[in-house]
Amino acid sequence: MLFPLWCSAQTDMEDVVYLKNGSIIHGIIIEQVPNVSIKIQTADRNVFVFRIEEVEKIAKEAAPKSTGSGGKPGLAAEDLKQKGYSLIAQMNVGVGYNDFVDKSSVGGHVINGYQFSPNFFAGVGVGFDHHFSGAAFLPLFADLRVNFLKTTVTPFVDVAAGWTFGLAPEKDVGGVLANPSFGVKFFVSPKVALQFSVGYRYQEGTNTYETYTYYGAVNSRQYLHYDQNAVTLKFGVTL
Repeated sequence: MLFPLWCSAQTDMEDVVYLKNGSIIHGIIIEQVPNVSIKIQTADRNVFVFRIEEVEKIAKEAAPKSTGSGGKPGLAAEDLKQKGYSLIAQMNVGVGYNDFVDKSSVGGHVINGYQFSPNFFAGVGVGFDHHFSGAAFLPLFADLRVNFLKTTVTPFVDVAAGWTFGLAPEKDVGGVLANPSFGVKFFVSPKVALQFSVGYRYQEGTNTYETYTYYGAVNSRQYLHYDQNAVTLKFGVTL
């Protein structure tokens, strides 16, 4: 009796009792009296006893995956990752709304962090952003995310803040970065989710301008502060 139960738990199999009245009972057979009766326990801990005359057949089948809304196969909320290390890889598109060429950009970020609960994630990210003007930046930032729901589809807010380093420091030394956004997260498996968000990027920059003497020495150096603010679109995957 114990050996079949152990095998069932290890292989994700279940017992299925087909009754002559058309009913089908899924669960684990916990007692069977030959030619007399059968007792089966369902996943929700209910126990049913049937006379052998009521039984059409007994089978062992693969247990169905968790069901979503309407009882259809899919992911259930309890299947989703509750906590632990997470990695987020995302593509960023910045759309400069008042200076399209200079402030628009494309890039990618990788964020390493910890899922403290189904609703809260904190991590540190690094990436690369290339602006249409030709400038390039390496952002280093902290990232905080809050999921509003504990379901397979949930809206979320994301706040990233840190510093961008200009990759041509003799021309641009970078500056403060802040990028709040709002989006939607879709789980495609218990540990993998796709996400899309829209936000606003506040990014400072500092250009360096130098003048030279006739002999090539630096005569003067000026610093011009500017911004690279833009609307951001982010597409990513969480692992």
